[in-house]
Parts: sequence; C-alpha cells; structure tokens
Amino acid sequence: MSEEKPIYRVQLRQRGQVTIPRAIREQLAIDTGDVITMAEIDDFVFFAKRELRVPVLADRFAELMADSSVSLADLLEGLSEERLKSQKLRKDS
Repeated sequence: MSEEKPIYRVQLRQRGQVTIPRAIREQLAIDTGDVITMAEIDDFVFFAKRELRVPVLADRFAELMADSSVSLADLLEGLSEERLKSQKLRKDS
C-alpha cells in the first residue's frame, strides 16, 4: 500500500499569493522564480513541476486536423474502426 501524503492548508494572501509548504518545494525541487503549472479540475487545484502535456497535445491535434481538413467526426470514425481491429486481434490471439 502506498504511503499517505500529508494534506496542507494554505492561506490566500494579498494579490492571490499562497506559500507552497517547504516539504513540497523540497520534494519537487522547486525554488523562488521557478515556473510551475497550475490546473483547475472541478473543485480542485493541482500544481505540477512540469508543463501539462494535454493542452499542448490538444492544440497540436487541432493544428494537424485543420492542416489535413480532417474533422473530429472523421477521427472518431477512424477510432471506432481501429478499436474493432484491435479487439479482433486480441480475440484471435
């Protein structure tokens, strides 16, 4: 079983500033001036040391689709076909 991580309470200060607890800063090896990514998901806010890749990949897919004149419907149709092929391969093996 994995070790439980502590939950920290932080106070929102002027201009929306918060202090990230020392233990987290040390674990993530972040320091003053480092850029971190913050993502809001439902009622939660997550901080990440690295840039989240999903938004970057979504933008790249949108560019590729526009350049290729491919619609989301086209991609989903192709995905369905690929899923059926994959299921058949697993069933046959």
